[in-house]
Amino acid sequence: MIRVIAMAIVLTVAATTTALAGDAEDCDNAAALLQTDPARAVSACTDLAEQGDAHAEFMLGAMYNFGQGVLQDYGRAGLWYRKAADQGVAGAQYNLGIMYDTGQGVEQDHAMALQLYRAAADQGMAAAQYNLALSYAQGLGVPRDYKAAAALYRKAAEQGFAAGQLNLGALYQNGDGVPLDNLQAYMWYTLAAAAFPPGPDGDRAAHNRDQVARRMSPDEISQAQQMAAEWKPKIAE
Repeated sequence: MIRVIAMAIVLTVAATTTALAGDAEDCDNAAALLQTDPARAVSACTDLAEQGDAHAEFMLGAMYNFGQGVLQDYGRAGLWYRKAADQGVAGAQYNLGIMYDTGQGVEQDHAMALQLYRAAADQGMAAAQYNLALSYAQGLGVPRDYKAAAALYRKAAEQGFAAGQLNLGALYQNGDGVPLDNLQAYMWYTLAAAAFPPGPDGDRAAHNRDQVARRMSPDEISQAQQMAAEWKPKIAE
């Protein structure tokens, strides 16, 4: 199964950077400004973050995390993420969770990562649901529980999150936490193979789907293909 996805939360991209007025707009348009006037973006988000603005705290954390407009500094990234996470910003909870999961800029603490992933997952964030599922599947910071992992993978998979679809397919293929179900395994692998960009993850999904197909009848394969064709993503609750 794919390990934690160290996925950056993309800073808000503005349609235009013209006619910006004030720190709030500059910070909201930080992604664009970081390409043209990084000092302005950093200054705007810093001013707002120091006033306790949760969105700006998150943006500033991301800047330090990925070295955008500032020198990369995981310690400062973690501090700003924590401030935003404490105010309920899902992206900050997720990114800080990754830092604790990997020990990047903070002491590795899988239990803390689990707590942060859960907070973001409860807000419907598919990537957090996926990483929380991984924690249950691998027994990191919590006793191994494939049933709990399956429920969380499903939430991510139903939003179209490819890695969640891949891992949910694996659970159905092996009967871990869910009844063994070739139709469900084939369907989720098919969706994952289509959702991943070209590369090893998509190849793995297609390979696993072909393995499942070897124990299915032609009618079952046709049914699973129809299930995949009719599937539609759900909006996060």
